[in-house]
Amino acid sequence: MTTTTLTPRQTWLLGIVREQGGRWSTGRAEKLYRSSRVGARRRGTPRRDLKILARHGLLRECGPQDGRYFVEAPKPEGEPPFFVYRAAYDGIPMGLYTTAAAARAHCEDTCRDDLGRDRDLTFDWLADESEPLDPTELVVTVGPVETTTHYTVTAVEVAAEYDPEAEG
Repeated sequence: MTTTTLTPRQTWLLGIVREQGGRWSTGRAEKLYRSSRVGARRRGTPRRDLKILARHGLLRECGPQDGRYFVEAPKPEGEPPFFVYRAAYDGIPMGLYTTAAAARAHCEDTCRDDLGRDRDLTFDWLADESEPLDPTELVVTVGPVETTTHYTVTAVEVAAEYDPEAEG
């Protein structure tokens, strides 16, 4: 699995593939995109999204060159859970990423835009090391003053299927 981030559209497509199962051709994905108006304006976007999900190891590409299709990649027994990292400001989601570093970079870059790129800013992340899945919060130091920013990164486990006994 690579560390490239998934777009919200690709994350949505993965959820639909997992929910509906079966073989996913480019045509099937195109039909889904058209019916849901997810913003894929180019004909090649569904194919590219399927290939990106396969490169991440989330889908498996199958079939001959002229009849390619994708299926959900099997999850080996004992494999650790899959997490995405949500960047947020004051509880409002800004994006989902496959690495915490990418989510933190989004928060820091947006904070720089808010406070001024010409200012000397120092960033740090507050985390409770005894609770690694709790949100981390961005703090910024401007001159001698350190302040919280309301930017957070939260690890979110991606469930492969619905579990009625799970919390939340």
